[in-house]
Amino acid sequence: RQMCIRDRLEPALKMYYSALDKDTPAWAKATIVASLGYFISPVDAVPDVIPVAGYTDDFGVLFAAVATVAAHIKEEHVQKARETLSQWFS
Repeated sequence: RQMCIRDRLEPALKMYYSALDKDTPAWAKATIVASLGYFISPVDAVPDVIPVAGYTDDFGVLFAAVATVAAHIKEEHVQKARETLSQWFS
């Protein structure tokens, strides 16, 4: 179960570190901030209290954003995300 949570948090962290990068264009940062905001927002298209289905919209938005800004997610962002997850889940 812990691995599943890690797998789902990794794309969010990659985008977070990409958004902090000065080289990431403003449009990509806006996409990242909007998707991460939706991801953590308690107000959703599908309420999170619905088992299984409740998070499908959150992850759909998150993965659509990752696909959109993927060219701006550098290897250093991937490494920082993995390091953060290792710290959180060790």
